[in-house]
Amino acid sequence: MFPLSTATLILAGVFSGAVLASDVVSRRQISSGCSPNFQGIPVNIVYGTGSDGFAATSDATSSKIFTEAINTNLNPLFLVENSGHVPTSYLIKDQNNHELVVYAFSPPRSRPVMQLNGIDDSGQDDRQYWELSCTTCTAPGPPIPTGGIIASGCQIASSHFGLCVQVDGLAGTFPLLTACDGTNAHQRFTFVRGNL
Repeated sequence: MFPLSTATLILAGVFSGAVLASDVVSRRQISSGCSPNFQGIPVNIVYGTGSDGFAATSDATSSKIFTEAINTNLNPLFLVENSGHVPTSYLIKDQNNHELVVYAFSPPRSRPVMQLNGIDDSGQDDRQYWELSCTTCTAPGPPIPTGGIIASGCQIASSHFGLCVQVDGLAGTFPLLTACDGTNAHQRFTFVRGNL
């Protein structure tokens, strides 16, 4: 039999473990919505008023994803493909090098970031997979014109960390991976057809 103080400590540990487990579950829940069908269309990922979007610092492994003003020619920066996994997840490929995908990466003692990495063809590394849940998705059908919206109001969540992408600053900042919050406008993105 444990003394009362030991039993109290064990119960406290059990309850704190339950709280931690519930935090992990809640952070993985993105808002329910539609899953876009990109139909092989190259895209820009934009936010806010649509004048800023995601880019890579270069088309090379370990290049970080940051935000910048969208170019007026709408040159596409990404190719988003369904991974074929259940639940539905996506690969976000570098448009200039389809062997590179956006990974959720956690540097030592730092917050997770988004960066390019070589694609894991085995499909085992879930850091390369992203869940998307959107308020509006364009139905497959007629071609979407350059600048046309494929999906809007989209949350983007890391399949590995269960955290959502969030942009809090102006162009030139790095997106954060943080707890998902469907009411946070800084976690909502639009996928726009690029000019290709």
